Amino acid sequence: MSKIERGQFADLLRRYLGMSGETNVADELAPEVSPVFVLESERIEWEFLKGAKVAGVVANQGAAAAFPSAFRIRNPSGSNVMVVVNGWDVSIGSASSVSLARLQTNADLATVIGLVPIPRDARYPGAGVRLSAVIASSDNTVAPPFGDIFWGIGLGANIPWRWQDGFVLAPGWALTMFTNANNIALFGGAAWLEKRMDQLEFASGQPT
Repeated sequence: MSKIERGQFADLLRRYLGMSGETNVADELAPEVSPVFVLESERIEWEFLKGAKVAGVVANQGAAAAFPSAFRIRNPSGSNVMVVVNGWDVSIGSASSVSLARLQTNADLATVIGLVPIPRDARYPGAGVRLSAVIASSDNTVAPPFGDIFWGIGLGANIPWRWQDGFVLAPGWALTMFTNANNIALFGGAAWLEKRMDQLEFASGQPT
């Protein structure tokens, strides 16, 4: 059997099957228990075994007369983690439209949202401990542009909407949800998975 080269999958098999002391677990598995997972489709509790974290955050940004409201999550340069955003909820205080944009930046918006995100796996410590690489922030004092807009929708007042297509944030990139009109409050929430990046997952072949 070929050797498993991707470390996180070897770690998952070794830990899930209790193969203590083994590193090249594919060499030790009997043919009848050879791995046949659909990779990256495991249940959420398995991510802990691979060293991945699932987390989420919410933001409540009030309205300002001369500016839109915005909510950002950012994967800092040098984090060496990949952030897979798999859900984003939004509602606004008045009927308008909202957009979601990506931007390569190391800047946060004016209000950094404290010691959050919150892990979505209770095996990690909770409040008061920053365990996520992601930094969340919000603002109502900055005008667009917020980057390349790739999604938008018109919403009625206080009607929630969920965007749930996946998006990958490499180190140094951010996603920003913002209202397309001024003086509108925005309430948003995002959920994601973050995991360490192997060398082959960096676009340049090297960490940034």
